[in-house]
Amino acid sequence: MRMAFSLVGILVVIGIIVLLMNQSLSNVQTGLKAKKDLEEKGVGALTREGREQAAKSMSLVATPGTGKFRSVTVESIVPGGVMQKHFGLQVGDVIVGTGGNSFDTVFINDGEDAINAVIEARGYGKSISIKRNGQAMELPLPATSDRRAVPVPTH
Repeated sequence: MRMAFSLVGILVVIGIIVLLMNQSLSNVQTGLKAKKDLEEKGVGALTREGREQAAKSMSLVATPGTGKFRSVTVESIVPGGVMQKHFGLQVGDVIVGTGGNSFDTVFINDGEDAINAVIEARGYGKSISIKRNGQAMELPLPATSDRRAVPVPTH
């Protein structure tokens, strides 16, 4: 009789453990799905991992000039990397601002500040202002069937 109660007790404990594990697995799956959804929307871009991915997907250099800091130039871009996918950056693009503000009108002192501003623009869903082949434009481009660069009027 004692053995039967012990066996029943063990089976109840095992049942509770299985129930808790099943519920935990469900919560983990829900969390992973939510994380994936946020990453697809670009929200994960501000995490340390997201910033590192963005930084590794491009190489920017301060554009030589005199006086106040004005721009960075895309020296290299990883094909299919996060910054190319998000903004459509190309080698030779000259980035002159983010979020509709040019670097010479905001508190950007050097190339490192500008690079951080470009990476943060992706995370906050802001646009970047560039010059490509002498034409000013805003990236990312609106969703179109061919995603070709469309010139944007400058002030």
